[in-house]
Amino acid sequence: MLEAIGAGSRERIGPTDWAELWRQSENFARVKREIAEIKEDVTRQPAMRDPNENKKYATPFIHQLRVVSRRALAASWRQPEYGFTRLFNHGVIALATSLTFLQLGNSAQEIQYRVFAIFMAIMIPLAIVSEVEPMFIHARMTFIRESSSRMYSEFVFALGQVIAEIPYS
Repeated sequence: MLEAIGAGSRERIGPTDWAELWRQSENFARVKREIAEIKEDVTRQPAMRDPNENKKYATPFIHQLRVVSRRALAASWRQPEYGFTRLFNHGVIALATSLTFLQLGNSAQEIQYRVFAIFMAIMIPLAIVSEVEPMFIHARMTFIRESSSRMYSEFVFALGQVIAEIPYS
């Protein structure tokens, strides 16, 4: 085909200039008229009043949230090691903290132990974040892939992920 139109590595086959033949055809004139009509129709339409008019989603917020939450819960359920790891870490930290500082008195050293127990309780969210982050990154990749379809909003995605984490927290 490239040789026939003269775009190949060899010279054009035959004397016909296909580009010129297209420009002189009735189809070319019809396509040009159709393009001009489309442009004219677009210029006659009123401008959008609301710039966010095209950013609406196909389904209501509640339906989006229900579907996204159900999918996030199913993804968590399909990875039992994730739930077990979270449960084990929470249990071990709680047990270690409670048994280490069991029956503390009111001396200066025991008050220091209480402060350390509070410090350990404050550090628990760091462990939780390090457990949740890989799951969130995987879910975010799915969201990025699906975001062009505008099936659900960013807020619904984030809220769905939070709702899916509630049973494991």
